[in-house]
Amino acid sequence: MLNYGGGVKEVALAIFLSAIASTIGSLLWGKLIDRMRLRTAVIIVGAASLSILAVCTYFASDISVLILISTMVGFLTAGIGPVTNVFVMERSARKDWVMTSSWITLATCAGIVIAMLAGYLWLMFYQDDARSFAIVCSGLAMISIIMASTLSRNVKPASYLGADKKELSPNAANQGIKSWRSMLGGMTKRECIFLVGLCLYFISGNLFFTPYTPFLKENGISDSEIFLAYTILHLSKVIYLPFNSRATSALGGENNTIKWAYVPRLIGILSIAAFAAGVAGNSATILLTITFVAFIAIDVSFSMWHTATTALFMRGISLGNEGKMFGINGGVVGIGLFLGSVIAGEAAPQFGYTATFSMSAGLFAISFIIMAMLFKNAHQNAKAVSRAFSLRFWMTKRIA
Repeated sequence: MLNYGGGVKEVALAIFLSAIASTIGSLLWGKLIDRMRLRTAVIIVGAASLSILAVCTYFASDISVLILISTMVGFLTAGIGPVTNVFVMERSARKDWVMTSSWITLATCAGIVIAMLAGYLWLMFYQDDARSFAIVCSGLAMISIIMASTLSRNVKPASYLGADKKELSPNAANQGIKSWRSMLGGMTKRECIFLVGLCLYFISGNLFFTPYTPFLKENGISDSEIFLAYTILHLSKVIYLPFNSRATSALGGENNTIKWAYVPRLIGILSIAAFAAGVAGNSATILLTITFVAFIAIDVSFSMWHTATTALFMRGISLGNEGKMFGINGGVVGIGLFLGSVIAGEAAPQFGYTATFSMSAGLFAISFIIMAMLFKNAHQNAKAVSRAFSLRFWMTKRIA
């Protein structure tokens, strides 16, 4: 997109539309996963969409087409995350849910790292032909279609999923609409606070990452070096995740882990903001080094935070509504992402990169304060937060 003359606003617009599409897609796919018992088909549709749209990227000739493709990818692949988590809950013992989810995350990150390394090498040898790499991505997506089609279709019976005639009756849709209308009225103060902290976390993240690639380009960082930086970003997660369980235990459980996970990420964002302000000079080499270190801190921090919140989520979710709950979770995340991209698209051109990164750090600090207050008493708050995260009681209160 940057090679076609786009800037921060165009990148922000693409991320904004993709996040909106992903939010809507998460809710829709989540409903379909529960109502129609779709599992493998959702993964195949997502992989096939990636394959086709990657080919479209190769033939794209302007920014508007790339933005449209990004939006379609956001919608059509939004169901892969929820259905993967449903597979975890259906096909592994309850006590193994968090561990299985962590290993799936590890495998996902390993795939991202391999793809990033391939992109880095491609740009080194074919710097003037970056578009052709989209064909490679299309081929890999086709392989994933074949692999997904081999997944067993033997899911657990409906009784395990907690489904009943009331859920699957013709009136289920109307009941769902009524529960959505009553959702805001059923929120407690503590649950509102938790969702605000959650949303601010992802707003801060997108407020940082949306303008960061244009920032690197404007400071003399090449495409291959940017690929390398993002490869290190994801590689740090791959290296850390096998030790995540020990780290969580050492920190005193998920509640304390969530609080401590804010520290390295905040330091990473502040170090980038300091460079943008000229504190460390204007050397591209220094910027690239700071980027490597900051990316490691940021992604290890996110791995700690994400695993801890996932643990609370999976322990509080009700069986039978997994797809819906995971879909709603994706929707909440999507709201934070597209708000972050919108703010970044306006703030970076108007106020500069220093102000934008500082704003990201500020919102992140507020999220930390909210979570620290919320988890001050771990025993009392764990159940409340897990309920808020899964949104289970909101969706069932009026129906019951």
